[in-house]
Amino acid sequence: FTCSLLSVKKSVLEYEIEAINDEFLGDKKILSRRLHQLEKSVIVKEKSQLNRFGTGNTQVLKVGNIAEAADKFYSENYSSNLMNLCLYSNQSLDELEELVQKYFSQVKNKNLSVPDFSKHVIFDSKRGLGHLFKIKTEVNE
Repeated sequence: FTCSLLSVKKSVLEYEIEAINDEFLGDKKILSRRLHQLEKSVIVKEKSQLNRFGTGNTQVLKVGNIAEAADKFYSENYSSNLMNLCLYSNQSLDELEELVQKYFSQVKNKNLSVPDFSKHVIFDSKRGLGHLFKIKTEVNE
């Protein structure tokens, strides 16, 4: 949380890209995930934040500037004032406080504003209703 690990080591970036690709491949096998993506492609407003894939794959992530894009996202969005931490443990409160101080006190507070998504229109009321999908599932998924 204290820095973008994607720019620190190339191996970390490659590992994360492969992990994201594995998630993408796994999601392709889950019918409910495919149906959700189909539903979003029809009822969600075209330029909405929600009208994106939930995961990526190596084809879209192995681009030359991915580390720079990750660093930019980190610097523009990571700040302790936008984060919450929840601990669940059988350790004492004093022990937990010590762990929090050790591992999270270095997260910088950049005093970033909480993004306001209230004005973002997500669903397209004109094209979002009245669709019937006939889904044929594959036996060997």
